[in-house]
Amino acid sequence: MANCLVDVLAYSAYTKCDPRRHYGWVKLNTVAVWQASWCGNFSNIRGVTILQIDPFTCMKEESRNFDTHDSSAATRQLSTYLEQVNETSVVVGVTADEPVNKLFGAFPTLEQFGVDVADVHLR
Repeated sequence: MANCLVDVLAYSAYTKCDPRRHYGWVKLNTVAVWQASWCGNFSNIRGVTILQIDPFTCMKEESRNFDTHDSSAATRQLSTYLEQVNETSVVVGVTADEPVNKLFGAFPTLEQFGVDVADVHLR
């Protein structure tokens, strides 16, 4: 039986720099396995980051970032990556800074994964 609490916080870099508000994470059982910030203590990892996790050990198995703000190629790579993920895998996605600029091409794939993109807008 899996006992893995997943806590995710995304952030935007739209407003004036405030490190308390522009900070994101993915935590597994309260342990940070991904952290990023805009104008804070961590790197700004712009775009979409996908983590594969093992829900039984509550450990991160893999992490990939796709700068979907700046690159249509990254958007295609995100779609390809998700399409190749094993159907029994557990994936967690988090966005940072500004992920939407070129993300629209990945919407069909994201929707297949059950991601609601109906209200996604720039910044």
